[in-house]
Amino acid sequence: MSFLILQPKTLEKLLHVASGLPGFVEDFQDEIRIELAERYYNLLIQHIEKQDLNWPPLTEDYLEYKRRNDLDLRSWIASGELKSSIEVIGPTDDGEYYVGISGDKIHKSGIRTSLLAMIHEYGRLDHSIPPRPVFRPTFWEFRGMILVLAGRKVSEISSRYWGNTLRTL
Repeated sequence: MSFLILQPKTLEKLLHVASGLPGFVEDFQDEIRIELAERYYNLLIQHIEKQDLNWPPLTEDYLEYKRRNDLDLRSWIASGELKSSIEVIGPTDDGEYYVGISGDKIHKSGIRTSLLAMIHEYGRLDHSIPPRPVFRPTFWEFRGMILVLAGRKVSEISSRYWGNTLRTL
């Protein structure tokens, strides 16, 4: 059997760390939620602007319509209204953040912007508009980044709370 004998200085450091844990956890939860939402949002917008998700091309008829009406020729953009309606929503009552399109926004065409986004994401049932998903592939891509971002946030907040104390235990 072995015993760990704590020196007064080490015990003082441990108590210092323990006393900061509730605030650390609260700050981590608040900061990681907003940072993850903002990064996911930025990645969505980046994919829309770069058009790098291998979507089917727009039809020649629709491209001609866009040209005649001086609209952007890229998918998800046209007048910019759909892309600009994507937002970070929150915090909710339970402190969560979401990235999406508010269900109450109406597109200038008269339909809900969220429905227009759903048509782009999943396509039309009659196949007249093929799926051009951005939310789903971006989520799967982003999922791989979450642990890395969380680890960085833990390090950042730890150093803010305890400085070098953790390194000297």
